[in-house]
Amino acid sequence: MRGIEALTGSSNFDICEYIILKLIGEYKHTNSTICMLCKTSAARNVMLEIARNQICYDKIEILNFNSNKIFGVSAAACVFIIKLSLEEKHTSVVCDVKNFDDGSLQDTLIVKDGAVKTLNTLVDLEGACQLVWRSGIKHDCSKVMEFSLTGGKLIDKQNAIVDIERDLVFPLVKSSAFKQPILTNFTKFIIT
Repeated sequence: MRGIEALTGSSNFDICEYIILKLIGEYKHTNSTICMLCKTSAARNVMLEIARNQICYDKIEILNFNSNKIFGVSAAACVFIIKLSLEEKHTSVVCDVKNFDDGSLQDTLIVKDGAVKTLNTLVDLEGACQLVWRSGIKHDCSKVMEFSLTGGKLIDKQNAIVDIERDLVFPLVKSSAFKQPILTNFTKFIIT
């Protein structure tokens, strides 16, 4: 299914998480490899279950690809690979995130404190923020809610000029920007 059906969970794409967990349950304590095409969010949920149930594994990988280009879906998808283990070892759950096309390492995910986090963001920052932060925007809304500033004009993702009150527009900081130690320049903006 496509479009609204996929976004609302009617598509059979959402059953992958259940299937992966069922396979893990059947083949844990073996040297089996499970490889499944799934939503990236499903892969992250499976990682949480592997940690929660202390499933033994040798390697976990996510291979990212452009799901919109290949399948015409607006959800992030990946090839999720789990190499289960015969050994009774219980280590933290770590997953390499690679590019499907060239195998280059893009990130490393780790399950810590009941959440999947990127290895790069496991830095404790002291102090309290004086600003109230929003935690993101639904990716399907970004076409009309996310802007770039070009020549003093707000431009949406459809390259249309947006005429809106400036007190409704705020800087948008994407997670990739946090690789810099100090954020001073904003290239994206959002309406609230």
